Amino acid sequence: MRSPRPNPLDIPEIIALVGQFIPVWRFSIGFDRSTSSIRNVFQPHDLLSAVLVNRTFHRTLTPLLWQVYDDSLVYDIDSNGYEEYYLDDLLLGDGGQPTIPSHVFLANCHHFRIFHNHLREFRITRTPSPLQQVGSLETCIHLRELTLSWDVQDEFACDLVSRNPMLRLLSWECSRYNWPAMRQRNYEALSVLHHLESLHLDRWAIDHEKLCNAVLRRNAASLKELSFMRMLGFRSEEVWDSFIGGSQVKDQEEEENNSQDGDRQRYGGNGATAAPPSVLFSKLKTLRLECQWGVLTIASALTQIEGVNVKGRHDDTDSNDTITSSENTALPGLLRLCPTLE
Repeated sequence: MRSPRPNPLDIPEIIALVGQFIPVWRFSIGFDRSTSSIRNVFQPHDLLSAVLVNRTFHRTLTPLLWQVYDDSLVYDIDSNGYEEYYLDDLLLGDGGQPTIPSHVFLANCHHFRIFHNHLREFRITRTPSPLQQVGSLETCIHLRELTLSWDVQDEFACDLVSRNPMLRLLSWECSRYNWPAMRQRNYEALSVLHHLESLHLDRWAIDHEKLCNAVLRRNAASLKELSFMRMLGFRSEEVWDSFIGGSQVKDQEEEENNSQDGDRQRYGGNGATAAPPSVLFSKLKTLRLECQWGVLTIASALTQIEGVNVKGRHDDTDSNDTITSSENTALPGLLRLCPTLE
């Protein structure tokens, strides 16, 4: 007697494929007196219904429910229109009653692959971010994209970044109360990342040697977009030397050998530290450097870049020019350079 054929909807692999086609986001068009906007809104009702079908559906589809978390895109719709919920509302709730209980959030944070924590506009608070009040996200170790706003304390941010060495995209705005003692930990957290494709740092205190050795060299082969904004101690001459100055690296093997032998080496007499050899950024397409560029530095930069769409900002004037150069060895694929001019 033949055993009955299994129901396809009892097979987790098939359920997972079906779940991929259940929409959890939809477009929302918002209007006010002066502006209109189109954005995604988190609407997981259909997926939640599927999760409740049975245990197999629940076990298979729950990860899809938590795969992307963006606190700026979570809405609740009522009869009066759109009511927006942010992370603090979802976790703490009105009157201290959480919309999402902390234990539920912590039990599912290991499903996160994309996590964006945005600062609520116009919010002024003296308390830690609600993200930290929930507890340590110790099981959140599979992130591919991470955005951290300045209301997340640096200790918490460092721990979260350190636990996710496979990050592809990182946008990290340091706390405005970033003390010198924390700056070393910030760079130590970045040093575990080797696969970054997009890196955006904001409000950081720059240590040029650590920036080059702990961040740029380790991710030079994969970086496609690099952005430094509102950086303390950001000097265009030293930063540009990280990309162009010094001896050119011919291939990745030579670059790695130079990095190992020369990261801590002091160059020159009189105890001065020369700029380390430049790094080959073979895939970098966009470079944003918000620092004060001297005329000589920007002129040197433009002569090194072939066919780059250079966007310069001076006061309130924007300019767009195409610069052509004879060769480019450190940034062969760069398409866009966005400096801030003095």
